[in-house]
Amino acid sequence: MARSENVPPIIHPIQVSAEDMALPLANCFTLAKMWDGSAQPAGDLVDQTIKREMERLFIEYRTYDQPTLVAAFQALLIYSIILLFPNPQKPSPGTFNQVTLIALQDLGCYVSETDFNLAPVTVHNRPTWDTWIIVNAKRRTLMALYCFEWMYARLNALPTYPCTEIGFMPGPAGKSTWGARSRDEWECAYGRWLGRWAEGGFYTIKELANVRPGPEIDARTEMWLEEADEFGMMYMSLDKISPPEAV
Repeated sequence: MARSENVPPIIHPIQVSAEDMALPLANCFTLAKMWDGSAQPAGDLVDQTIKREMERLFIEYRTYDQPTLVAAFQALLIYSIILLFPNPQKPSPGTFNQVTLIALQDLGCYVSETDFNLAPVTVHNRPTWDTWIIVNAKRRTLMALYCFEWMYARLNALPTYPCTEIGFMPGPAGKSTWGARSRDEWECAYGRWLGRWAEGGFYTIKELANVRPGPEIDARTEMWLEEADEFGMMYMSLDKISPPEAV
């Protein structure tokens, strides 16, 4: 996102294509570009600017509407990645700390308690595209937060954090639904998705965590993998290299 128009897989393209992009994301794009091109001593100034923006978001996020809340969550996770890993032009250690991680975890808990689930879905009762985007962006960002926690723990020789509490969540939405660029395209893809998972319900994170190495894979996991995008594949790969107690 710092060097091109591509966005991280936790951000839906519609979130950044609208004229009224949520301010937390607009600021995040600007600061990411500044960080990518910074070098000492300007790099320290960018780091401090990022930290001030994080402080503001941590103070204000409970007052945000849903689109702004998910944008703040996404921005804070991206800022955390920036602070944890050094700038390409600044090889000094990252400046992310455990106090910020705890604040990020608190935000994740808050997000998971605010319009995190979709109403029961039937052929005649589907969410709107806008609602679906917000809920799935929240889910993806929460999944990415667990990945980030895992990286932080590994870098600091800490025990990995368990994430069994998100086992009930659907696996990351597939390419055809998450990648849809119009309402009509999404409605067609979502209809196909409903048909695929009509029996047995949607595929969950718990099922993904229970997949074990071997020559065979169960039919539901195979069906989910057929439609998984890069984020889904990354999440499955991370799960397979994490110890069982971490999933």
